[in-house]
Order: sequence, then structure tokens, then C-alpha cells
Amino acid sequence: MNGRAPGWERTREVVLRGMEAGWHRGFQASVRHGDEAWDLCLGTTSGGDAMTPSTCCPWLSAGKPLTALLVARAVEAGVLDWDDPVARWVPEFGGGGKHEVTVRHVLNHTGGFRSGDHLDPGWGWEAALAHVCAAPLESGWVPGTTAGYHARGSWLVLGEVVCRAWTEDFESLVVREVTRPLGCEGLRFSWTREAASARGMGWSGLIASGRMGAGPGWDGEEATEPARVDPGSGLRGTAREMARWYAALMAPPPGWLDGSWMAEMVRPQRAGVVDRTFGAVMTFGHGFILNAGAAGERPMPYGYGPHASDRVFGHSGSQSTCAFADPAHGWAVAWYVCGMPGEAIHQRRQREVNAAVYQDLGLALGR
Repeated sequence: MNGRAPGWERTREVVLRGMEAGWHRGFQASVRHGDEAWDLCLGTTSGGDAMTPSTCCPWLSAGKPLTALLVARAVEAGVLDWDDPVARWVPEFGGGGKHEVTVRHVLNHTGGFRSGDHLDPGWGWEAALAHVCAAPLESGWVPGTTAGYHARGSWLVLGEVVCRAWTEDFESLVVREVTRPLGCEGLRFSWTREAASARGMGWSGLIASGRMGAGPGWDGEEATEPARVDPGSGLRGTAREMARWYAALMAPPPGWLDGSWMAEMVRPQRAGVVDRTFGAVMTFGHGFILNAGAAGERPMPYGYGPHASDRVFGHSGSQSTCAFADPAHGWAVAWYVCGMPGEAIHQRRQREVNAAVYQDLGLALGR
């Protein structure tokens, strides 16, 4: 199906069924094929406003690929290398046995310092970075071989590496190198509610475990402004912008991230290895969760559903978001759901939503 609007029947059914079950309050989705895009919005934000295509949503870990692409741009520019030890750029990181951990290891979650993920939301960038740098290498961990998803701290370190390599601040680099060239400046790591309102955007936060106030920066009514820019889970924007960004990665503008660099980003860097965080086999490229090899196996945590091709690359956010590109079909997909019902329910919900989206796009073939 190329150029024909999806009816959204299956997706709408799945989302409304989840609302009736109390799993979520609202839903925002966008699919894109080339220059054509279609949106679906249902329910309300965490603050009770109607969900619209212009509602600014928290993408959590689905924002990691933007930080990964910033690293790729730095590698392409020759200011750093995939295999640079992180301690080359951030010397204080090298303690606790982490001196051999490289940029590549951090990107594919084989660095081995997950205790650095425990960051106080009130810490600023420098305090959070000091905590991550003080985290030791986990016992028995072999960097580059042992695998385990790192949620936050490692991505702060990547942000610091790029900032020191380019001697510029993180948000400015993201805009210059990653979002503006692809026409997606509406994706930002430093949105405030006031700034979004000035752009005519609504505001949504997250509802965790059926209650409001999941923590600073999460709930639309109770949140304080974040104490720091968060390269691992701080992205905000709309599903429309996320889908536009993934569509652009499939057809980047001339002179932006040569095809060989993009191919390296989505080449499996670790495959067939059990992820110690999720307790399941997951395939990662440089900052992307890949669907390569997932067909026919038990569902991958935060996967793309039963109809996704082996070429899908993307990322999801904790119990709430999913964004990806499927180059086999030329479609980009992004969705956000306002409600965090627990991991088990969400994994079921994510598979059902993605399966429904593919059905609505006429792509549910062969599986």
C-alpha cells in the first residue's frame, strides 16, 4: 500500500480496548510514506486535554537514536571514532575497570556499568555525569561481549563525549547535526511546557501504574522542569515529527550522513546474545533496536510485531512509545500512549498495536 491513507480500523480497536481496560488515557500515532503522512489521535493527555497531532509527548528511550546519530555525525566528521575509549574524551570515566569501554560498546549496550543508570532527577548534568563516571564495571562483564541494556547513564556519557569532541553544547549539536538537516526541529531534548505552548503545541506526560505524578518531568500537571538535558530519555515532540525523522533516515538529503554511515548504524553489532537487563535475545545496531533475525522467534521485548520486516530499525520508550522505519516497505511509524500499565501488559499492547498498524497499512503478509 503506497500513497493510500490507512483506515486505522484495527489500530483504533486495539487502543480503545486498552482504554476500556484502564491501561491508558490517550494515544497519538503517525505513519509516513515519502511525503505523505497520516495521523491518529484518541483520548486525552495526562492533564485531561484532548490528544491532537500537535500534542508534545515524552518519548523516553525512543529518543536514543537521535543521540546515536549525533555520535555518527561526529565520527563522519572525523572528530571521534567508534572505537575510541570513552576515557580518551572523559578521563574521569576510566576508573572502576572501565578504561577499555569504547564508544561502540556504549552504543550497543555492552559497556557494563548499569549502576550508572540510577540518576536522581534533581541532579544537573555535571552531578549526574560524576555519578555515572564513578560507577564500576560490573563483575564478570566483558566489554563488547556481555550485553545488557543501559537505560540512562551511558547516554549521558555519550552526550558528554560528543560535547567535548566538538566543544559545543548538546542541544545545539542535536539541532545542527540531527534534526534541522532532516526538517525535524520540533524534536527537542529541552522543551519546556511554556515553549511548547508558544509553538501552539499541547503537552502530555505519563501516567504510571494507573496514577498521576510518576515523577519529575513525567506527569503533565505535576511535573517540575527537568534539572538537565537527558540524551537517553529526555526527548519530546510529536509522533508526526518522529515519523518524519525516520522517513528522512530512509532517504536522507544529499550530503547528510553518507549511506555507508547509515548502513553501519543499522548493522547488527550484537546478535544472538541474551540481554541481561531484559532476559531475552535482542539485536542492536549503533543505538537502534533491530528486527533482524526476530522472525519466527518468541517476541522480542519492545519489538515491532509479527508483520515487521527483517530490515526494521527503531527504538521504543519505557511502556509508552515506539518509533521505527521499515525500509522493506518504505513506511515510518511512530506512536505514543499515555499510560504505563506495567511491563507485561505493555509488551502485549506493543505487539498488538504494531500488528494492527501493519494490518491497517495492508502490510500484514506472510506471518
